[in-house]
Amino acid sequence: MSIDDYILCVDDRGFEDAIDAIKSSSELILDCEGENLGHQGSSLSLISLRTIDSESSKTYLFDAISITNDTLRPLFDILQSHSVTKIVFDGRMDFSELYHGRGVDLRNVLDIQLVDVDSRRQRGEDEDEQLGRLSPYLHRREIMGQASSYSKVHKLCGLEQCLREHKLIDVGEYKPVPHNSWLKRPLPEEYLRYAARDVYFIGRLYNHFRQGSYISDGLLDKSYRYVTIWRDAKPEATDDLRCHGLLPLGILDYYSHALTRSCMGCQRDLPEGAFSRSAWKGMSKRQCWVCRAISVRQNLHQGWDREVDDYYESDDSIFGYYSD
Repeated sequence: MSIDDYILCVDDRGFEDAIDAIKSSSELILDCEGENLGHQGSSLSLISLRTIDSESSKTYLFDAISITNDTLRPLFDILQSHSVTKIVFDGRMDFSELYHGRGVDLRNVLDIQLVDVDSRRQRGEDEDEQLGRLSPYLHRREIMGQASSYSKVHKLCGLEQCLREHKLIDVGEYKPVPHNSWLKRPLPEEYLRYAARDVYFIGRLYNHFRQGSYISDGLLDKSYRYVTIWRDAKPEATDDLRCHGLLPLGILDYYSHALTRSCMGCQRDLPEGAFSRSAWKGMSKRQCWVCRAISVRQNLHQGWDREVDDYYESDDSIFGYYSD
């Protein structure tokens, strides 16, 4: 099937045929679409799956509004299966929506956004380049003047940005859509093609990283830790300390037996290395390095031009707003 081809499942018959076709797959590309996906007040519209077989890869779009939860149960069982690897790109919102909205505990996940960050050092990125990614998220003078405060802070790439960085798409090949019509039925054709393209592009990235041997041991566990970060509750879209474009600490650098303390910003329990010495000892506000960076950005925003602010906000694809 080509990039725009898909099989849309809107009733029991189409659903059963699709499940028969994918149930033997050991790997599936997964993406979800919806209104405010994964956030408070969200609604799920589509569950997109693509098979991996390069000779006969197929994309299936499951209508999560038209098909009942009872009918979708065999699909949910696949998503919860430990024997099927689900490949996602920033699966945090997918997990949040499936878990809180449909009672599905997504398991055995490989998050390609996390693979991208993890592979940067393997690809030769040094600390100066890592810090350079933080500009213009933060003012360059702030970053260079306080470099030690940002050595553990990593900027995430959205899907389109990641594809461009790895030279996997041509100009105009990625075509976003407005996100105010995901609940319409029938869904406009451009939305269906968009959903099909997302899983196609995630698959392209997966093949790229796999061929480059960048998928290291332990990334399945780290990916699960990443996508389940909002297991406690769906986040508010306006919560800047939880919804931002930086990699949360304690994901790639996790130590299971480390002493932890709670960050006053993200409310996560993190080890000593996630804080400055004074913050860890309680001599200053106990914010992790990432929450500190976000607080600095918020303060700097007070005096920045609206034009610059709009530039930052255009990077909202970090959370799947480009696709959800």
